[in-house]
Amino acid sequence: MTLLDAPAFDSRRANTIRTLSIVGVVVVVVGIIARCWGILQMPWWFWHWPSDHKINQFMGSVESGDLNKAYGEWNHDANWQQHPAQYQPLRDQRIYEGLGPVERLRHDQEP
Repeated sequence: MTLLDAPAFDSRRANTIRTLSIVGVVVVVVGIIARCWGILQMPWWFWHWPSDHKINQFMGSVESGDLNKAYGEWNHDANWQQHPAQYQPLRDQRIYEGLGPVERLRHDQEP
C-alpha cells in the first residue's frame, strides 16, 4: 500500500461520525443558550431582591414569634409602638377580618 492508495469508503463510519458531530454541536449550542439565558435572568433577580429581602425579613419575624416587629414591617413603620393610637382601630379590625367564624369565637372566649 502506497501513500496515494485511499482506503475504501465506509458509509457506516461516515454516518456515525456525522451524527456524533451534529449531536455534539447541538449539545454545545444548547449549553451556550442555557448559560446566556441564566445571564439574561440575573438582572431580574437583582431587580426583585429588595422586595424578596423584605418578605424574607417579615416571614422570619412571623416564624420567630416576634409579631410586634412583624407588624411594624407590615406597616413600614419600625417605631409603630411609639404612636400606637395611629394603628389601633385598624389593628383590631384586621385581626378579626383574618379570623374565620370558628377562630373568632375561640379567640373571644380566651381570657
